[in-house]
Amino acid sequence: PLQNPPKPAPPQPSQPAPQPRTGPPPSAMADDEPVDALPSLREACKPKCADLHNLYVACTDRIRKKGGGDCEPWYFDYLKCVDKCTAKNVLKDVK
Repeated sequence: PLQNPPKPAPPQPSQPAPQPRTGPPPSAMADDEPVDALPSLREACKPKCADLHNLYVACTDRIRKKGGGDCEPWYFDYLKCVDKCTAKNVLKDVK
């Protein structure tokens, strides 16, 4: 039996030619890039948590002298203080 040859695919609509980019060149847009405020907010909060940081440092000094141990709870107390302080200010800069 004779087989019918396959039908050619219908022509695809042509894509429009890409348009040239308008606006400032990418290098000029660098000033408009959003800036992550979190690192500076965290730095601003660290002095408010200095007492907890001092407890952590004292623990690490004891551990070095003793030769073993763990200061993780003191470190996490310090980080929690910094995070709690930062959380109060983090959304103030969001537009």
